[in-house]
Amino acid sequence: IAYDERKWTYCTAVSVVNETVWASAMEAFQENPKEMLELYAMLGCTKNQKLIRTYLTMALNSVTTNSSDAFDNVAIIFESLRSGPAEQYNFALDLLLENANKIRQ
Repeated sequence: IAYDERKWTYCTAVSVVNETVWASAMEAFQENPKEMLELYAMLGCTKNQKLIRTYLTMALNSVTTNSSDAFDNVAIIFESLRSGPAEQYNFALDLLLENANKIRQ
C-alpha cells in the first residue's frame, strides 16, 4: 500500500474488522514501531468499544511499565478518538479517568 493511501485504507479496514483481525494486525506490526503507531492512530475509525477498550488499556498498561513508546501510544490513541464521533471520545475519556491512578504511578 502506498504510504499516502495507508491512512484511508487502514481506517476503512478498521471500521469493519473484529477483534481477531485487529489482533492479527497488531501482531504483524509488532516488529515495526512506526507502523504500530499508525495502527493505534486508526482506533478512532472504529465504533467497536470492546476493541478500543482492549488496545487503550494495553497502551495504558504499557505506560505503567515505562515502555519507551508508551506515552506516544496513549497520546496517539486519544488524538484518534478525539477526531472521531463524540461517543468514542467520551468512552476513551472514561477509560482514562478509570485508569488515572495507574498512570500516575
